[in-house]
Amino acid sequence: MRRPISPAQSENPLQGHRGLEAQKGDRTSHFCVLDEGGMVVERGKVQTTREGYSRYLVGCKGLLSTKTDGVKKGFERLFREYGLPRAIRSDNGVPFASTGLGRLSRLSVWWIKLGIRPELTQPAHPEQNGSHERMHRTLKRATTRPAGRDLRGQQRRFDAFRLEFNTERPHESIGMKRPADLYRPSPCAFPSVVPRMEYPGHFEVRRVSRNGGIRWKKGWLNVSHPLIDEYVGLEEVDDGIWNLHFGPLLLGRFDERDEKLYAAFYAHRPWHRGGRAGRAAEGSTQEDFRDLHSATTTR
Repeated sequence: MRRPISPAQSENPLQGHRGLEAQKGDRTSHFCVLDEGGMVVERGKVQTTREGYSRYLVGCKGLLSTKTDGVKKGFERLFREYGLPRAIRSDNGVPFASTGLGRLSRLSVWWIKLGIRPELTQPAHPEQNGSHERMHRTLKRATTRPAGRDLRGQQRRFDAFRLEFNTERPHESIGMKRPADLYRPSPCAFPSVVPRMEYPGHFEVRRVSRNGGIRWKKGWLNVSHPLIDEYVGLEEVDDGIWNLHFGPLLLGRFDERDEKLYAAFYAHRPWHRGGRAGRAAEGSTQEDFRDLHSATTTR
């Protein structure tokens, strides 16, 4: 069974679940996912999931709601059939991301526990998922003009498009081959039990309570509601300064003296660096920490 990566196993821990630059696909299983409204009758949405290297469309499902529980069930079905990808690239919308610490959502927390790396495109940069966006435009032209009479009828159109897209239509971007010619399922099977996060022995481990925080000495540190009932790890990197991790993901930096949590972001996002914890990142090309005034400790 594939285990989630611990902070000690990752040479370059993920920094705050941030937006990523566009990357070329490779032979590793890498899913791209997108929700789009206005393509399903009854004010629903279509969610598509595609493997990045082969362009194979593994999922094309009409939804009446993008609530986490329903979307999660859809991904469970895909993971059982096609295995676990190494990463999933998505936009910043619900249910893939949130505005909270690390931009984590309940769905992305589940992905991380499965050993999947969430990748978020930068806001207002659809070109970072450009190939998938173009596929959506083709899907819309082929299946919604006219649209099906109801969700079941629309799903039949989606299923027919997916079959043609994968097995009949050659694609210029993959050398005029068909996605089914290149696609290989992931060798990483979906586990029967999702493992708990593990941390190195020198980490302080805390369980996030029902109100989204952790107990720290005599105070309280607000963390993130999507992490409720999950275990986070804290690593002291300087006197009274701690890095906050969720598995391989660096969420932020906590300063015991000013009792504030600073969120970690990409260096190319020019957030203000405040306090001792923020100044500790000065000159770094890997880390950037933003003062979270709403995430201070309370006594």
